[in-house]
Amino acid sequence: IFKNLDTFELFYDVAFGAGGIYVVGHFQTAVKLGPSITLTPGAGSAEEGFVAQFSTTGTALAAVQTVGNGGTIYLSHVAATPSGVVVGGFLEPGNATFGGKPLVGTGAWIAALDLSNQVQWAIPLQSGVGLQAIAANDTELRVVGSFDKQTSFCTSVLPVAGDKDAFVWGL
Repeated sequence: IFKNLDTFELFYDVAFGAGGIYVVGHFQTAVKLGPSITLTPGAGSAEEGFVAQFSTTGTALAAVQTVGNGGTIYLSHVAATPSGVVVGGFLEPGNATFGGKPLVGTGAWIAALDLSNQVQWAIPLQSGVGLQAIAANDTELRVVGSFDKQTSFCTSVLPVAGDKDAFVWGL
């Protein structure tokens, strides 16, 4: 589907949902996903993340990207739901927005988009948290990952038991 991609335009994950096929990844230079969709990095960002929606025949339909002002931002996980997608990624270091929602600091983050690709919410997780997988349906979200220092998700506090600990978190 894509030609002339360099090593900084990478796809990490794919999901099939009600809106079609969703792909997440990151890029460093402008990327053309189809005749009408071009992703452009923010000023001063090393890399930007994106989620792109494609039809089942491979036509690019829409894309939402991060817009940062420094550092590296990427999306590495996507899970489709009947009403949209949930994505997860990493921000290091700096501030960014994703569909107009702020992302601040360093660490993993997750966000939800509806079927019209509008970002409904974005939640930054703490530094030291790594995402391994995301699973979701319309009523539940599970995030699997690791952490290397005491971490909290909303009201849950996870103390460190070893050098690297794992979690399954439900939202």
